[in-house]
Amino acid sequence: MYPLVVIFAIALFKKDRKVFDYTLSLAAIGWLISFYHNYIYYKAINATACRIGESCITPYVHEFGYITIPMMAFTAFSLVVVLALINRHYMSKKQ
Repeated sequence: MYPLVVIFAIALFKKDRKVFDYTLSLAAIGWLISFYHNYIYYKAINATACRIGESCITPYVHEFGYITIPMMAFTAFSLVVVLALINRHYMSKKQ
């Protein structure tokens, strides 16, 4: 997620309208990782990575009955992917 902020800032500075074309791949990779993290979190499977350091399944935030840190990341990546696809659709109609 953090590299997207830098990429969007540079694109805003350069007035690059095609920024969503090359951020879609980063957002899609982040979406897949976030999906896997949510799977681990909600299914409480024993993942090898969760045994090192902080736990992957400890609920640090749990608001409104479903908003957790993994769900926030999943929602943010989903939003970026959907907006990138919408932008691609409208940019293809302009050409």
